Amino acid sequence: PGKSEPKPILLTAREAERLSGLKVSINGILKVLKPLGFECQETNSGSQISVSVPYWRSDVKCSADLVEEIVRIIGYEKIPITRLGSPLPQQKSKLSPSAQQSNLKEKLRNILTGLGFQEILTYSLVSLEKLQRLSPKLELKIPPLKVANPMTREQEYLRTNLLSGLLSTLSHNQKFEQAGLRLFEIGKVFLPRGKDLPEEKEMLCAVLSGPMAELSWQVDKEPLDFFDAKGAVENLLNQLGLKASFDIGDDEILFSGRGANIIVEDDKVGIVGDVHPRVAQTFELSNNICLMEIDLEKVLTKITVTKEYQPIPRFPSVTRDIALVVDEQASYRRAEEIIQSFPLVTKVTLFDLYRGEQIAEGKKSFAIRIIYQSPSHTLTDEE
Repeated sequence: PGKSEPKPILLTAREAERLSGLKVSINGILKVLKPLGFECQETNSGSQISVSVPYWRSDVKCSADLVEEIVRIIGYEKIPITRLGSPLPQQKSKLSPSAQQSNLKEKLRNILTGLGFQEILTYSLVSLEKLQRLSPKLELKIPPLKVANPMTREQEYLRTNLLSGLLSTLSHNQKFEQAGLRLFEIGKVFLPRGKDLPEEKEMLCAVLSGPMAELSWQVDKEPLDFFDAKGAVENLLNQLGLKASFDIGDDEILFSGRGANIIVEDDKVGIVGDVHPRVAQTFELSNNICLMEIDLEKVLTKITVTKEYQPIPRFPSVTRDIALVVDEQASYRRAEEIIQSFPLVTKVTLFDLYRGEQIAEGKKSFAIRIIYQSPSHTLTDEE
């Protein structure tokens, strides 16, 4: 409130040369600024001028803005080509945790949209019945917090997960859409902490259902399955610079034998798999339903700002296919970890799984393609 007089800006010829590289005298500066409407007065020292900015030039705030005016009038082509007098200052991320989380959510939205998903927004308040539907036994693993003055019975409790809202939306859309559906939501869930305020955790949840390809007489109507959801998780984390691995999941929401925990750097960050048929039935869902749920706060701690690069290999790679017979209980993940531990192995791919008459009972065979490569020399037969 109240009108304040603008403060004059002090400028020296040395400052103008430091910022622009142009050697301009005090008289040269005066000849440029005065015709532009700036009031200039030399100080007692004679090496500095005091500049009053006209009212119509609200864009001029400091000495750097005055130097920009000088360079604009004299001509950008007059700026000499010189080497940097000092190294560039190291740039450090000054983003607050909330800004980093906001950037992560925006990046996730772009990635998932590129994978064919559509974002939805559901209410943070849900009914107790909807939360109970997520358990095959209709039992709540985490008791939700009840609102003191709910408007309706459908919005009595703070949600403890995003899946209940997603499955309700999916159920509604299945009644009007025959094509495949891929939905996701990024939002907060509210976990009780005794008498304290609830923990507000940022989560990502997505569901897939229906045929894999668009409706057409030319393509097979193969449904989306666990491997489509797993591939989406791998793609998502890969674009964030993270490598995902998986182990057997035991979450009651997932169908036994068709679920996995998502592991990043030996830490569980989420789950992926097929929704339990009883859960799907309570939401009146048809077809196979796949889901993925990721804790964004854990993922954020794994992401590093610094990226590492390596040169393109100069030497050729060698590809070999092997058949590995293992016990029925053995996991492919363990076999892959052992193979990847060898320094010359760059890629391991499982392309077939066999059980049958050709191998003993209680055994199975992994058909694995291994790519070997050295950054320093061409591989020999012995290697």
